[in-house]
Amino acid sequence: MAGSAASERWVLKRTLQHPTCEVMAASYSADGTRIVSASLDNIVRIWDASTGACLQTLVGHENGVFSAAFSAESTAIVSASADKTVRVWDASTGACVKVLRGHKESVVSATFSPSGRGVVSASSDKTVRVWDAATGACVQTIMGHAGEVSAAIYNPNGTRIVSASEDKTLKQWDASTGACLQTLNGHKKGVMAAIYNPNGTRIVSASEDKTVRVWDASTGACVQTLRGHSKDVNWASYNHDGTRVVSASADKTVRIWDASTGACVQTLKGHSQDVNWASYNHDGTNIVSASNDTAVCVWARASPSSGAGAAGPSSSNAKRNFEEAHVDAKKQKLGTSAAAAAAAAAQTPDPPSSHLQLVHRIVKILRKGAKVAESDEERTTISATIAALIQRKLDATKVAAFVDSLPEDLANMTDDDAFAGAVAVCYGLGIDM
Repeated sequence: MAGSAASERWVLKRTLQHPTCEVMAASYSADGTRIVSASLDNIVRIWDASTGACLQTLVGHENGVFSAAFSAESTAIVSASADKTVRVWDASTGACVKVLRGHKESVVSATFSPSGRGVVSASSDKTVRVWDAATGACVQTIMGHAGEVSAAIYNPNGTRIVSASEDKTLKQWDASTGACLQTLNGHKKGVMAAIYNPNGTRIVSASEDKTVRVWDASTGACVQTLRGHSKDVNWASYNHDGTRVVSASADKTVRIWDASTGACVQTLKGHSQDVNWASYNHDGTNIVSASNDTAVCVWARASPSSGAGAAGPSSSNAKRNFEEAHVDAKKQKLGTSAAAAAAAAAQTPDPPSSHLQLVHRIVKILRKGAKVAESDEERTTISATIAALIQRKLDATKVAAFVDSLPEDLANMTDDDAFAGAVAVCYGLGIDM
């Protein structure tokens, strides 16, 4: 079960950097050990979720890849591309085992059925297609939308399909016959995504009208409208038990919502451009987001600690990586004040003023984050980072882009933003919390 909104805190854990290309989608394997991403350089990538290492690059698409997802057993991957094809890959070897051809325009979404035997795809040609994953044969072409279809996915038992379209509607279809069961109206602009909750009783949708909507899957009635994003919402999905919704927006943020109340639990800031996708891992402890800024961000839910509330994204006994800073945490007094550190560094010639300004700005973020940290462990790590920065043992330019994306008025940053910013700075400098 998800904890209360008041006790829930998410922080940036790591960034999976792609070459200079937009990342359109990223999602976890069923066991949470791997992440698959789709990007506009025509490549599907598989990553180690624990280390962030790129394990494989799947090459074969002839144009940008819009989506990629594992099968329920994590043995296969399906991808959708602007080259008008869907590809099925062996998740172990990276070999392409099937190319599904039939769409007349870009394929923007493809997912497996719960059994893994079927694939459903959505296309700019205004159709949804159902495929036999083993043979690659198209078994159904579903028509009915008046605009491009943005997404299509099965319900948990595989009996229904929900699709989202630029025609402002969602539609539910009988997965066996292709008959339209319902049209869900309410969004004021194109619908970018739609997905069922884990028990199939609700559907969440994301729209260019800046809202997320929750629908009763039985009646088709809209039961909630989640407002808060300032630009198009590109994706939305549920966590493992249906208690949370995560959304990705062109406003550069990811939002976490309480699925029962519709309240925004937290806004995750870290991307510098549109966020195209966000989804949970298998147990709801991590979120992965994909953005036009060429990065996939991995966010971790802070775990309760025995002493002081929410801990950092890693366990309380996690080793800190101070190698890049040449700081041995065991030998340093982690509580060294910024003033003492500055005095110790007084004999070192000043670097260029622009660098000093950057360091000053980063230190302000870290200090504000330290004030709202809820555990001694978090505070000592942040304090050590401040000391190392002022002693000029860290390269502040490594986090320049991130710092530039933060609000100028740091005094008005929320506590959550300040803490998330401080942790992101630590990770950006190679210091693991």
